[in-house]
Amino acid sequence: MEYREALRVLQSGKLASQLWFEGPERYLTDDFIAKIKHRLNLSGDDFNLLTIEGKTISKDRLFDFVLSPPMFADQKLLIVYQPDQLILADDEWKLLTQADESLIICYIGHDIKIPKQLKKAVTPVTMKRITRSEMQKWISKQFRLRGKRISLDQITRIIDRTRYFEYNSTTDLLFLIQEIEKLSATSEEIITGDRIDRLLGRPLEDNVFLLLQNILDKDAHRTFLTLQEYLASGANLYQVIPLLTRNYYQLHILKKLQASGFPHNALGERVGIKSDFILRRMIGSANRLNLARIQQDLNKCLSYEKIYKSETVVIKDHLENLLLELMN
Repeated sequence: MEYREALRVLQSGKLASQLWFEGPERYLTDDFIAKIKHRLNLSGDDFNLLTIEGKTISKDRLFDFVLSPPMFADQKLLIVYQPDQLILADDEWKLLTQADESLIICYIGHDIKIPKQLKKAVTPVTMKRITRSEMQKWISKQFRLRGKRISLDQITRIIDRTRYFEYNSTTDLLFLIQEIEKLSATSEEIITGDRIDRLLGRPLEDNVFLLLQNILDKDAHRTFLTLQEYLASGANLYQVIPLLTRNYYQLHILKKLQASGFPHNALGERVGIKSDFILRRMIGSANRLNLARIQQDLNKCLSYEKIYKSETVVIKDHLENLLLELMN
């Protein structure tokens, strides 16, 4: 079931006791679990609430919680992160999957496949990306809750600037809620276009695109300055190499399509770029390079991506080495 259906089931009091959260929108997962906590009247270090990580699990603590009854309540809540890293014996899996219905278990899966030991026990809850109409209503509501007013035009400006609806965008609702909080932090009641232009952060794709342009210009100073700005924002470095790889792949496709006489006005849709500005810059970049050089750099990105996914590396050093190689 999806988020809205799960909300209706929760409100009806008929929610399954073992849930597997999947899909890209972690904000919706956090929101839904917060609603479960509110319904069970749980907060902080409540003895009816336990959060664990599969990688660092204490089995004694886990099964003491699973096997004990709720304290002064009808139900209790177990939240399991990294469920794919749970290492349990068969009898322990059985204890977990056949736990009393007074225990609600939330497995935070997202992009993880459901382990075979859990498949028959859990009910999947899919947190899909929301529609443009839902996004407009959600943004309006978030500003209203913070005592601010915003027009539909400015909501559209935020949506377009954050690139949420672009193909394979990494922008999610967590990024948007952080930006909404930042835009709401000043005393002005009305959210203006000027405030959005001054304060709205760049999504990851924009940072990586700027990184690519600096690499192609062989401008080491600006390349590493862009990386430092990205690091200063507290963002996740692990997403940068896959996005760089994607950008080089898009350059590769553009170069081949140009050579084949593919219609210019259909290039954006073919390579998954909706921004006209970025498409023009990518076409310009493709024109500066020959296909052999693009293929060479794409291979470097693929090689570095494979290494960091299969080996233990210091991601910052690994990324910096890749950037230096791409500028050679």
